[in-house]
Amino acid sequence: MGQGPSVQRLADQIEAVVSTDYSVVICGETGAGKEVVARALHQHGRRSAHALVVIDCGAIAESLIDSEFFGHEKGAYTGASGRHYGCFEVAAGGGTIFLDEIGNLPWNGQKALLRTLEERTIRRLGGTESIKLDLRVIAATNDDLKEQAKTGGFREDLLFRLAEYVITVPPLRSRPEDIPFLSRRFLTQARDALRRPPVEIAPAALDLLCAHRWPGNARELRNVMRRAALTASNTITADHLADNLGDGAARATPAQQPLDSASLRDRLRIQLRAIERDAVVAALDQAGGNKAEAARLLGIDYKTYRTKLKTLAERHGARVDGRS
Repeated sequence: MGQGPSVQRLADQIEAVVSTDYSVVICGETGAGKEVVARALHQHGRRSAHALVVIDCGAIAESLIDSEFFGHEKGAYTGASGRHYGCFEVAAGGGTIFLDEIGNLPWNGQKALLRTLEERTIRRLGGTESIKLDLRVIAATNDDLKEQAKTGGFREDLLFRLAEYVITVPPLRSRPEDIPFLSRRFLTQARDALRRPPVEIAPAALDLLCAHRWPGNARELRNVMRRAALTASNTITADHLADNLGDGAARATPAQQPLDSASLRDRLRIQLRAIERDAVVAALDQAGGNKAEAARLLGIDYKTYRTKLKTLAERHGARVDGRS
């Protein structure tokens, strides 16, 4: 996922819980890499030899939740023409069940899930046999489940059951130092899949990637690099990326003022510095002047944050604080 300090802290969190059977909630924006973390927890844990069963909680019709979760017997309801094994039973023999976007699970599904986690048994619809569960539960969400629990949108008792350990995946915009690494990795994967030779990314193109806000996070970056890998014959240039970045950063320079790559690179560096400055100041303002809290909000360590503040002060010839 990268090589920067935010990813290293994320790796430390994974390492702390990977060899346990703790239930884990993975929080993060869409496309940030929550499923990557879930698969790492399974593949490097004690249950790796067994099944990882993925459930998209927002894709199941409310009327089919019990059947999808727990299965059914033949004749359990109209249209049940045979026995169906639910997701929990498939994972029951030592595997892991991954509940993706758990915040989208309807209320009756939350109730059924809570009962299952408490009793560690299930019963197929229309069946009489109790099936014991030996599995690990991992959930992921891009919602604030604590806030949903306060407003009645998510069961607080279920949240307590699920969140024995919480991992937060930082958004890509908070760790721009990982963008060159991820860009090259996604590009290499795409070129290999296309059975084409490797290509390089021009410095101006990297600057453009680093200046983008990435609302779709790593998933968006992957798609951009896959498209670039398809159209490039040699080096990936800013032109290969311009139409794929939604904020129009590559087209910010008027056509009547042609720029060479060095000039474009200088302008992009200025833009990137402005983005970083705004983020550093906004975090300090949000943290009420607390530098340690501001560093936490940005997903960087305290020493790095202080260095950035000092650099900004020297660059602008003034003190930088949350009220400037």
